[in-house]
Amino acid sequence: PTIFLPNNKTIHSLFASASFGFRDTYFLDITGRNDWASTLPLNNNSYFYPSIGLSTIFSKFIPRNNILNFGKLRASYAQVGSDGSDSNESGNLNSFVSQLNFQII
Repeated sequence: PTIFLPNNKTIHSLFASASFGFRDTYFLDITGRNDWASTLPLNNNSYFYPSIGLSTIFSKFIPRNNILNFGKLRASYAQVGSDGSDSNESGNLNSFVSQLNFQII
């Protein structure tokens, strides 16, 4: 989609995702987003946001019991960025933040 903002800033975006499962136990989720922003220089106006998530249903590997009937372990990684429309002191037009996340459900 193309987004027009009040300050004459324009953003074009593309998003894709894919999910895969194996034996109803192992799962892989992948996403990607690319933005092209009018606030960045024409020769470098694109920025990409990838993410990946892995999970497994670990309760399938332990004996059945009365304490835990379902357990899922998940790890994910994501990267986000900025188009530089909010100026910062360092002058970086395209700053990124990465995150790694582990979770037991």
